[in-house]
Amino acid sequence: MSQAKNVNTTNRRAVLAGIAALPIAALPAIAAAATLSTLPSDVEPDGIDWAAVLGRAEHVVESLRTRHVCVGWQLDEVAAGRALEYIRSRAAGSMDESGEPQIIEFFGEHGQSLDWVIDGDPTGLVCRGAARSNRAALADAVLLDLVERYHVADAEYVRAFDVVARMEDKMYAIKPPKPPRGLQTAKHERDKANTRARKLEDQIIATPATTMHGVIAKARCVALNLTDGQSASMDPDADFAASMTRDLLAMKAVS
Repeated sequence: MSQAKNVNTTNRRAVLAGIAALPIAALPAIAAAATLSTLPSDVEPDGIDWAAVLGRAEHVVESLRTRHVCVGWQLDEVAAGRALEYIRSRAAGSMDESGEPQIIEFFGEHGQSLDWVIDGDPTGLVCRGAARSNRAALADAVLLDLVERYHVADAEYVRAFDVVARMEDKMYAIKPPKPPRGLQTAKHERDKANTRARKLEDQIIATPATTMHGVIAKARCVALNLTDGQSASMDPDADFAASMTRDLLAMKAVS
């Protein structure tokens, strides 16, 4: 194989991989404007093993059609049919490149790795899985530590608040009210606990999450204050945050 053929084959595959990395919303326009035919005319047509591509593409479509992806998932059967029809034609020896935007758009919109489907390279799949692993949480170690400390501090505040509330209930149960011994100390402890929790809140808010582990950790903090059915009622806009938090934690539970 000549050096020129090696270079052209690499460029051909790089176009597919590069387009696959773009945002989904950009795929239709990119696919229409940047087909593989825009490469130099001396690109080798046999740089891709279309028979192997067909096997992987059929596996993807069958998996997306028959396996659980998420609640409400629906495969775009029309787009899948077009993509497979085109790939079958290439595997049969067709040199027509006009259908390449269809496969780029279909696999991109369905979240699939073109590196694997076209080239048989699973590297992207491996790295994508690693990004969702427990190991990836190390990237958010500082944030996760803040969240754990916040949960402890918030629990301490709730306990101190309840102590003061019980003492005040007893105080106002008699006429005239008489402050029980230790009330001021209990209020002091409550206020200190509240200060610790609020400082940690501020730190968590200021610390960006870099992984889904960090996002879920922040959602757990929101859940403490907005999903109890009461707090959100004080701020109607908080209903949206509470709803998003419940959805996010539910998706995490089934992932």
